[in-house]
Amino acid sequence: MTITSNEQAKKLIKNGVLTIDEDLKLECDLDIDADINCHNIYAVGYDINAYDINANDINAYDIDADNITAADITARNIDAANIDADDINAYDITAANIDAANIDAADITAYDINAYDINAANITADNIKAANITAHDINAANISYYAVCCAYQDIKCKSIEGRRKNCKHFCLDGKITIKDKETIKIGNWVYDKQEVEEVLQDVESKKV
Repeated sequence: MTITSNEQAKKLIKNGVLTIDEDLKLECDLDIDADINCHNIYAVGYDINAYDINANDINAYDIDADNITAADITARNIDAANIDADDINAYDITAANIDAANIDAADITAYDINAYDINAANITADNIKAANITAHDINAANISYYAVCCAYQDIKCKSIEGRRKNCKHFCLDGKITIKDKETIKIGNWVYDKQEVEEVLQDVESKKV
């Protein structure tokens, strides 16, 4: 199905969901207060702004959504709360959590990244867990990888460790810098700042 206007899309929404039992081709920017369920999304040159997106393949210019669940995502920019996908190919990715098989991007900014292979220019994250990481610069709190973690320039983190024997992490031209843990004082007690933030986020997420 081809959608040529936002008004056309809104007419197809039922019970808060735009459901199309076939491929969706966009010939306009899509901005709807609804979820999207379809086979594949083709929106090259157009933007998608929706609540939750559930599709096999997504090919778009900019994607702005709450949650994205897809097999493959190809986009210029992705801005989402949570991304769950097999393969992500994008220029910029900004998300709270990324769970993917493979990520190929220029810049990644996220809270947690859980992936098989990560290939990026710059990675900024709190926690990274992956099989293999290749990037220009990596700035993270904790890095956990399986076999190889390599940066062309620098790796800055609070901790870095491999999960298999003979694993290696290294920088080709720069260096690995282990950052001091940030602390916060509450009363007479000193706590790890990251742990406090994680607890507060967990409490916030459980609020009704």
